[in-house]
Amino acid sequence: MKIITHLLERSALLCVKLLPLSTLYKLVSMLPKSLMARILSSFELLKVYRVSLFGKEFSIESGPRDDHYLDLEKDGLRTWEHEALSIWAGEVRKAEIAVDIGAYFGVYSILAAKLGCPRVLALEPNSSNFVQLQKNLLLNNLGDSVVSHRVAVGAESKTVAMITPGGRPNSSGSQISDSPTGRELGSWKVESMVDMITLDALFVDESARISVIKIDAEGYELFILQGAIKTLSSHTPSILIELLNEKRKSETDDFLRNFGYFSGQPIESSGVCTNFFYQHSRSSS
Repeated sequence: MKIITHLLERSALLCVKLLPLSTLYKLVSMLPKSLMARILSSFELLKVYRVSLFGKEFSIESGPRDDHYLDLEKDGLRTWEHEALSIWAGEVRKAEIAVDIGAYFGVYSILAAKLGCPRVLALEPNSSNFVQLQKNLLLNNLGDSVVSHRVAVGAESKTVAMITPGGRPNSSGSQISDSPTGRELGSWKVESMVDMITLDALFVDESARISVIKIDAEGYELFILQGAIKTLSSHTPSILIELLNEKRKSETDDFLRNFGYFSGQPIESSGVCTNFFYQHSRSSS
């Protein structure tokens, strides 16, 4: 079995090298998701990639089990979430504190630190992803510059289950079990249990300004904002957020409007979500 897996892994790497990214994504979408999950979860090869974004270079360890893998292998993340990363880069350069909720393997957090943000907080609830996040922070000598916590963020303090598609513990789509994503969860499995905190509790005694917050939480975004009422009122951070549909966008607009925010500006869309940028009215004056 190990020989077959090794051959499959090498064949997949060869395809990645030779085929255009658009063709690769079409091939992946044609294969049954359960089969893709079994194949990718069996791959063990990891590689350190040199990434150059917005004038800064850093390293990311990744492999076929990582959802960013194709983008790393083909163009070093130069086109992956480019508009969102561009806005993030502009915000963190002038930030006192940047918060990365749903840090995954650390691209946003590492970029913020490299661009000179004096304090970066990376929050990642999935235990498998958190291990890789820690490795990537150490690869870039950022173990002290970026403070990382394996916690979920929401509207209350409790313990929650992180679930992932069957056979994909490192999925970037890992979600809290009761998250209102509307997904079919029949093949999903519990990856780990994790403590949930609120942003208000996390920053209860914070005197420096929370300048910018990025939220990628697979349907839990509004709950995170509901647990950040004092933070939003006192710090008025810019917010870069991934929302799954128009209903979530409308709810988020309505909620943040109460705190003086403009409606979210759409940045870029994938097949399943859209990134939006929210600014407080004070920020534009």
